[in-house]
Amino acid sequence: MKLATVAKGESTTLMAVDGDQAIDLSELFVRAGVINAPKSVTDVVLGGLNLENMLRQAGGVAAAKRMPVSQCHLLPPHLSQANVFCVGVNYSEHGKEAAAAGVDYVAPPAPTYFTRDARSFCGPYDDIVVRRDLTARLDWEAELGVVIGIGGRFIAPQAALDHVFGYVIINDISARDVQLGRGQWFLGKNLTRTGPVGPYVVTADEIGDPQNLIVSLRVDGQVKQSASTSTMIHSVAALIADLSQYIELRPGDLISTGTPAGIGAAQNPPQFLQAGSIVEVDISGLGRQRNVVRIIDHSPA
Repeated sequence: MKLATVAKGESTTLMAVDGDQAIDLSELFVRAGVINAPKSVTDVVLGGLNLENMLRQAGGVAAAKRMPVSQCHLLPPHLSQANVFCVGVNYSEHGKEAAAAGVDYVAPPAPTYFTRDARSFCGPYDDIVVRRDLTARLDWEAELGVVIGIGGRFIAPQAALDHVFGYVIINDISARDVQLGRGQWFLGKNLTRTGPVGPYVVTADEIGDPQNLIVSLRVDGQVKQSASTSTMIHSVAALIADLSQYIELRPGDLISTGTPAGIGAAQNPPQFLQAGSIVEVDISGLGRQRNVVRIIDHSPA
C-alpha cells in the first residue's frame, strides 16, 4: 500500500494512493466510527496500527472519498520526532568521487552514520528554498529511505527486514560549502525544509527485496545519478542490524541509506543547484519527487 500524509486545513489526513487517485482514509475511518483513526503516516507507524483490519471495519476503500493526487498538498510523510539516521558513503563509486571532491574517504569496514533533523525535510513537490548568503554550493543526493515499523535491539541480519514498515524516497540536499568548508556535516545537511521526502511511504510487502531497486536523479532533465541498490556496500538488513547493536531502534525511525555516484561536487567542473533548477528523483516502485530550487536574498533583521 502507498501511504501519504496530506495537508487538510490546519491539520493533516492520511491517504492511500492508487495510480493518480488519492483515497482519504482518515475521513473513511472517522465516518465508520473506527477508534484511533490515524491522520498521518506517522500515526500509523507509531501506533502500530493494522490498516487492513481498520479498512475491513470501515467497509473497504470503495466507500472512501477520492480525489486526484495532483490536487493534494503532500507533506513529508515522516513528521515524527523519531531519529533520522543517515549513512555516509554506502556506494563504492560514490566513495571514489567523494574523495575527488575533497571528502576524506577510506572504504569503511563498517557503516558511518550522521543524523538529520526532521525539520530539515520538505514535501516531495515543495520548492527547495535557501538563502543566498548561506550557501552557493547546494548539491543533490538521491537515497532510499527505510521506515522502521518494529523497534528492537541486537537485531540479527536475517531478521532485520521484518522490522521494516516501508520505504520512501529521500533527497539528502547538502550545502557543500558548509559541510566541507566549515567542516560542519550537521549544519551542511540540515538547512531547514531543504530535504524532500516522499511522495509516499510504500509498505514493505509491496517492495519485496530492497536490494533490487533503481535509484535515479535528474537535474533539469539530465540524468546525474542512476544505480541499483544491489551495489550498496552495506545492505538495508546490514544497516538495521548494525545500528541496533548500539541504539535501540524505535517505530518511526528513518534510515537514509546513502547515495550513489553522481553528486554535483564530483562533476568536472563541479555543478551545483541554481535558482530555478528542477530536481527529480525516482526509485523503483516508490514514485517520483519533483522540486524547484528557489534562492532568496538575506533579509536584514
